[in-house]
Amino acid sequence: QPAMVAYVRTLHDNLVRVVREAGLRRLAMPTLCTGGVRLPPALVAVAAIRAVHEDFCQHPADALRVRVACFERGHAPAFEEVRDELIRHFFAPDKAERSLMPSAFPAQNESREGE
Repeated sequence: QPAMVAYVRTLHDNLVRVVREAGLRRLAMPTLCTGGVRLPPALVAVAAIRAVHEDFCQHPADALRVRVACFERGHAPAFEEVRDELIRHFFAPDKAERSLMPSAFPAQNESREGE
């Protein structure tokens, strides 16, 4: 679990950094790793939205405009929930992330409940 979180965070951090370095300010991105890699949409949402949030905090006067393309209808609610939670805890993003991470791994949480 921690390795997956680190991987997805690095992937999105690098994407946002490369977009900014290229002089672009608009990004349309898919829900990376939710297809073939089969990562939970909530985990990908946390990584993607945290990357954009951190970029905004570093460049508030030059914000990126980001659109997320969800290939499955069921992915959109995860991204909306993460976005809303991060907005509620804009100045404490770690708190938002901690509250969201259990929903990022629903299968593991269900198996632990039976222990």
